[in-house]
Amino acid sequence: MKILMSDITGAMRSSIEGYAFSVVDSMEFSLGRDLTTEEQDKVFHIVDDAITRITNNPSP
Repeated sequence: MKILMSDITGAMRSSIEGYAFSVVDSMEFSLGRDLTTEEQDKVFHIVDDAITRITNNPSP
């Protein structure tokens, strides 16, 4: 069975929320504090935008 680019990009898109949570968790650990709701929302939007841009124009 061959893995297609669409398999990878689809999995990336479906993992956005979990990845954003991991980024928030990492930032909270590094900063030594909880992020505010606004900060968490900003992280989610940045992660979502980055993954969406990459998966809409993947390199071969």
